[in-house]
Amino acid sequence: MHPERSAAKSKGETIEVCPSTGSGRAGRKGRERLLRIFCVVLAAAGCAPAPEVKIVAAIDHRPRVQKRVELDGAQLGDVPAFVAAHFQRVGKLQAVAAAPENGGQTLCAELPPMGYLLCGQVSARPDQFYVVELAVVAAADWRAPLEAAPWWTIDALQTTARELESLRPPRMAPLMEDRFKRLRTQAEAMARANRDPLLTLEEFIHAPKPVQSSRDASYYAPPVGPSHVLPGN
Repeated sequence: MHPERSAAKSKGETIEVCPSTGSGRAGRKGRERLLRIFCVVLAAAGCAPAPEVKIVAAIDHRPRVQKRVELDGAQLGDVPAFVAAHFQRVGKLQAVAAAPENGGQTLCAELPPMGYLLCGQVSARPDQFYVVELAVVAAADWRAPLEAAPWWTIDALQTTARELESLRPPRMAPLMEDRFKRLRTQAEAMARANRDPLLTLEEFIHAPKPVQSSRDASYYAPPVGPSHVLPGN
């Protein structure tokens, strides 16, 4: 056993864990060199850049009140005009907005329930085909399809989609101003009475339907679901 360690052990002193680098001046220089290396390693570890943090946006998979329709432009000709004619059957056609990012147009129709629009983004595709993205939106934010809406608005979207897919002109005349005002008055009365629930697409499918439907029918809402709250309120 090393004499220095034996002496330290006999006196109850602490024994060095690391092996001695030598005695005298050479030993002290060796220990100082190891200490400097140790400090450099610690400093390098402390100054290392923090790992990059990536924020991943969550994808919203909640169903919206919207529907996609594909149309044959070679057969229809002016597709935006064809879509506008069908929109006039369910509401008051509003100004047409250009969509320069895809060379298409966005059309909207004001619906009888206050604060709701039926919008369709018409985009050209190769081989003279067109895609129409239909959606029920709030008038305050017409770019975002809603998760739930009154029955009448969803029925307008579904009916318009079926009529567009038939590639036939509208079978019903445009919604006249006097009937639009009458439907608006009826919708507002039902909303104030909490009788016009907001429905998701799934709830719309299972909701009771009116016994008959005609161009002169009154405003309809099924007697189910939560209270109707207008968008933005």
